[in-house]
Amino acid sequence: MEITGNDYVIYSTQPTSVFDFKDCFHKHLKARCKHFIVDDEPFYFAENGYQNDECFELFYTKNEEMGDFQEKNGYSLDSNGEGCFMLMGIKLNMIDLNIFVPEQAHDPSRSDILTAEYNSKLLAKNLWEFTLVLPGTVENSLFCKFIMDSFLDSLRKC
Repeated sequence: MEITGNDYVIYSTQPTSVFDFKDCFHKHLKARCKHFIVDDEPFYFAENGYQNDECFELFYTKNEEMGDFQEKNGYSLDSNGEGCFMLMGIKLNMIDLNIFVPEQAHDPSRSDILTAEYNSKLLAKNLWEFTLVLPGTVENSLFCKFIMDSFLDSLRKC
């Protein structure tokens, strides 16, 4: 089986309510396409004992034709530059990550203060890990960029 799609993993202390977040995200999506079909039937998390308030899996398609395209081609862009995508979220009690921080502005509001590249450790409690599986990259697809922007805007607002 060939693995398709582009995974983007985002960690956040938001949302306080996963149900409010999903509603907010769906409103963003419907601004572009009023007929997104959402399959929220759990397949992995439920089998492994997780509860609805600590995880979710959402599969999105625009219509039956797009769903058929995904069955044959996996997570990839169709001739219209769109495709099915998935959003998974799981609440984590604790994470312990080794991360690499590239040169960047330490505080986004202060671009005059740069930090050099460095390795770091991130320890955090009570946060969400989201995996957004897109049919293309956000750098090369306006559709995927819209989905990512909608996701991030929803996290910030909910």
